Amino acid sequence: MINSGGEHRWGTGVASKQSHDKPGEAGASGIVGHIKKITAIIVAVTALIAALAALVVAAGSGWKQVGPVFKDFFAHGKVELSPTPSPSPTAAIDPALFEALNAKTHAGREQARDALSQAISIAQPAAVDAIIERLSTSNDYREQIGIAEGLRRAPGGWTSTDPARSIERIRTVSARTSDQTLKAALDGAIRSARR
Repeated sequence: MINSGGEHRWGTGVASKQSHDKPGEAGASGIVGHIKKITAIIVAVTALIAALAALVVAAGSGWKQVGPVFKDFFAHGKVELSPTPSPSPTAAIDPALFEALNAKTHAGREQARDALSQAISIAQPAAVDAIIERLSTSNDYREQIGIAEGLRRAPGGWTSTDPARSIERIRTVSARTSDQTLKAALDGAIRSARR
């Protein structure tokens, strides 16, 4: 729609009076106005994306933090994207996965190994350090082979804060065992390291 000043009203589908009177010539002030509107939309969308990203971070730390994130966004128009520190490096890995490595059925243990491998592939290096620490200090065969298989199967491999040290720790576990199945899983875990 065109208002009484002959200016285009955004979203009406009707061009300005100037563009009808002189094809090929657009008023500079009209273009600047549209650019300003588009810029404002981009800024608003960017802020919304930042708020949604903060929501995802807050939700990962616990839903009780979601309210303050949106309160901050609507009060100040910005959100700080700093997640709450995790109480431990393995917080990103569900502790139930380690328990499931000792499932009564073979199928249950295999599902736990696959789930652990998925978690390892996206885990922060410090979390992988903690998993390898758990592997090196565990005396539970099923847990050891489950972690080794999780590392071996991790899509795209795994990394830690110090891959060379992590590999050495895995080699130490391998040297302590005579079980060939565990040795093979540990060797596969070493081959899957991203160095």
